Amino acid sequence: MKDITFISDTHLGRVSRSHATAASSRALSDKLFHSALQAVTEHRRHQTSTVIHLGDLLDQPCNAERVVLQAYQLMHHIRSVLSGNHDETGDSTKVSSFQALSVISDHKEKFLRDPLSTTSIPSHTYDVNDKIVSVHLIPHKLNQEVFDLALAAQVSDIPSRQASETRILCLHSNYNFPFEKTSTTLNVTEDTGKRLLDTFDYILFGHEHMPYTAEGGRIVGIGSTHPTSFSDISDKFTLHFDGTTFTRTKIWDSAGFAKVTPDEFMQWAGVDGHVEFISIEGKVSPIQTASLTERLYELREAYPHILLSRIKADIENHAVSTLDQGQLLFDLPNIIRSGITDADQLKMFNSYLQKFM
Repeated sequence: MKDITFISDTHLGRVSRSHATAASSRALSDKLFHSALQAVTEHRRHQTSTVIHLGDLLDQPCNAERVVLQAYQLMHHIRSVLSGNHDETGDSTKVSSFQALSVISDHKEKFLRDPLSTTSIPSHTYDVNDKIVSVHLIPHKLNQEVFDLALAAQVSDIPSRQASETRILCLHSNYNFPFEKTSTTLNVTEDTGKRLLDTFDYILFGHEHMPYTAEGGRIVGIGSTHPTSFSDISDKFTLHFDGTTFTRTKIWDSAGFAKVTPDEFMQWAGVDGHVEFISIEGKVSPIQTASLTERLYELREAYPHILLSRIKADIENHAVSTLDQGQLLFDLPNIIRSGITDADQLKMFNSYLQKFM
């Protein structure tokens, strides 16, 4: 075997309710699938024998048939997939799409899920370039207590190390998360990570969408295969282990995100084909707001490769006031009208308002 490829957080079936039209939300969902499929098939073409997915195969626990079929197709190219927090319902009376696939599909042995189990899972052992690599997989757990017990069991039950064996632990959780956990997210503290490194040579994490490394590269957050929103824009990678070292292959470039001022945006003649996310940021005059909105609408229609777009601008010379109770008082149309002194411009603004609201 040439190497093992690790991916995570494909989030198939994501529905975007912000900064998207119905068409661009569907386009983003399809893009997430095709990006993941291209990533795994590319490395299989180069004779990578095994691909392991570290969770959040799906964006929602329950999905339309179209999305389930996408997951099924992707699993043709994947050896094992952990359940992630997005893959589980958290309700024992409901069956998730992930759970259904793990029971009824001909890929069922590839799906690793057991949210209540605290017992260890047998490792998968591979011969990678004449070196022994054991991969230890722990899927998402119901809560932190169950997760901590499962980690302890994985350590205590591990077989004696073979000669030249490299041990890799794969998890779906936060690492060194500084904030309070929710009921659906898990965390490995920095101290716990260091203790686990006494047993394992590397720890790989799914769940966080931005890639990262810690402890001299022995702890690695893989990151998502494609941005799902404006909050996780970054270069995206697949991770490969050849028996000795890890390497990364870039599968999405952050140049696909364009951040522009309102003036720059209004001067655009078109949108380059690689740009999928547009954020218009800066100060804008009241009259510019309507023009920006209309231009953004035109570009969305003309360039369907734009997946998400937003206007994140401050209106010049207009403060936002609040009530004593903290309730926001923000009558945007009237604020804009108050800044328009030209009668023709005011007439144009009112016509735009009727068109778009």
